[in-house]
Amino acid sequence: MKQPVIRLENISKRYPNGVQAAADVSLDIRAGEILCIAGENGAGKTTLMKILFGLEQPSAGRILLDGNPVSFRSASDAFRCGIGMVQQHFTLAPGLSVTQNVTLGLPARSLGVFLDKKRDRATVAEQIRRYGFDLDPDSPASALSVGQMQQVEILKVLLRDCRILILDEPTAVLTDDESRLLIDILLRLKQTGKTIILITHKLGQIKACSDSVAVMRSGKLMGTFSTADITEDDIARLMFPDDSKITQASTCSCINSKGKPVLEMRGITVRKNNQTRALLEDIDLTVSQGEILGICGISGNGLGVLEGVLGGFIGTFCGTYKVNGRDVTGLDTGQLRALGMAYVPAKRISMGSCPSATVTENLFSTELAQTGPLLDLRQMRKAAGALIEKYKIDAKPDEKAGNLSGGNIQKMILARELERSSPLVVFAQPTWGLDVAGRRTVHERMLSLRAEGRAIVLISYDLDEVLELSDTIAVISAGRIQKTVANDTSVGRQNLERLMLGKTEDRL
Repeated sequence: MKQPVIRLENISKRYPNGVQAAADVSLDIRAGEILCIAGENGAGKTTLMKILFGLEQPSAGRILLDGNPVSFRSASDAFRCGIGMVQQHFTLAPGLSVTQNVTLGLPARSLGVFLDKKRDRATVAEQIRRYGFDLDPDSPASALSVGQMQQVEILKVLLRDCRILILDEPTAVLTDDESRLLIDILLRLKQTGKTIILITHKLGQIKACSDSVAVMRSGKLMGTFSTADITEDDIARLMFPDDSKITQASTCSCINSKGKPVLEMRGITVRKNNQTRALLEDIDLTVSQGEILGICGISGNGLGVLEGVLGGFIGTFCGTYKVNGRDVTGLDTGQLRALGMAYVPAKRISMGSCPSATVTENLFSTELAQTGPLLDLRQMRKAAGALIEKYKIDAKPDEKAGNLSGGNIQKMILARELERSSPLVVFAQPTWGLDVAGRRTVHERMLSLRAEGRAIVLISYDLDEVLELSDTIAVISAGRIQKTVANDTSVGRQNLERLMLGKTEDRL
C-alpha cells in the first residue's frame, strides 16, 4: 500500500460563532492517487481542505507532509510545499489571455527589461498539450467557456510546481462533455504522479475516477473506503442521517394543461460591439402558468446571455420581452423584481448575494430596498430563523453571508426567491453545489410551484435535471433555439445532445 503523502491528525475547527465545522478528523492522503471527499452541504469538506491549503487555521490537530509536521499560515506556505487548490469561484482576469492569466504572479521571467513572453507562451502551450487541455494559449479569458476557465485555474496550479491538487466541486457548473474531459485530465495528472483531492457531490464521478473516498457528515469523518469496494448507495447512506430520505423528486412528464402565457419573448437578438454573429438570434419563447420550460445547451452557446436578458442585466438589440402581457423589454433586474419576478442567478456570489451583509439582510434585501429602516428588524430576524430552519441553511440570522459555504449561500438565495409570490420564477443552475438532499428539496419545491400555477424557466447544463423536471424543453446552439419540444417519451438524452451540438438530423 502506498504511503500517505499527507496525514491529517485529529483536525478540529470551531468558529467564533460556535459552529463546529470539523471535529477530530484524521485522514491519510496517499501519493499518486485520487481521493474524493463526499458529504452534504455544511459537512466540513471545504473547511478541511481550506485548513490543508492554509486558508483556515485549525482549532486543534496537526498536518504531516511526507511524515514531517508542517504549519501553513497562508496559501503561499502551502504553495511553497507543493500544494495547490482550485476553488469553486474562478479568479481570472477577463482582459488577459490564457497565457497571461496562467503566468500572472509568477516570479519575473525577463529578458532585460521585458518579460520573456515567448517562453511563457511556449511553457503554457506545452502544458496544454501534455495534459490534453482544450485551450488556446492566446485566447482571451473573456471568450472561454466555464469548463475552459476551470482548466486555466488548474494550469495556474500546475505551473507553480504543485504535486498535490485540491479541487472544490470542479464539475458543479460544467456540461457533461466538459465534466468527462476534466475527469480525463485528472486521470492523466494522476499518471504523471500527481496526488489529487476532489470534493464532489456527484456519486457517479466518484466511482468513475477515484481510488478512495472519504465521507463526511456534520464535521465528522464517517470513514475512508476503497472506491472499488463501496457502492453509490453506501456512500449516500453515510452522507445523510438515518432518517434522511435521499430519493429524488418525482420525475416530470408532459403537463396535462397550461394556463395563460406568463412569459413571452419574440425575436430577441443580442449583439456585442456590432459583431457579425449575434450572441442570441431571433429567440422566441413562451412559458405559461403551471409550466416548467427547461433550457439546455453547451456552455458558450448562449445560455448565459439568455439568462442575462431574462434577469434584466443584458440589453437586447431587438425583440420584445413580456411578462403577463406587459412589455418589460429593457427593464433592469430591480425593476423586473419589483414587478414580481423571482430570480435565482447562476453567479450566486456576485449577483445573488451580498457577502458582507447578514443572512437576515440577504433574505429580506428586496423589502429593505423598498422600505428601509421602517422594517421591524426583530421580526425580520425571527422570520429569517424560520427560513433557515425550513431550507436547512447551516447559518445564524446575524451571521455574515460571506462566512457560509457555497451550498448554504445557494440555499439562502433559494429561500429568499422561492418565498416570493411571483408569477414567474427564473432558475439558472439552481442546484449548483447542492448535495443530494438539497437538490431533492429544490426539485420538489419547483414542482410545487408549478402545481400552484407559477411559470418557471429552468436554465441548466445538467441534462438529467432538465429531463426530470421540464414540461417543455428548448435547446440552444450557437445562440439560436435549435428546437422546442414537449418532454414526452420521444425525448431522449442522445437526441438532446445532438441538438445541443447543432445537429438537426434527429427523431424529435
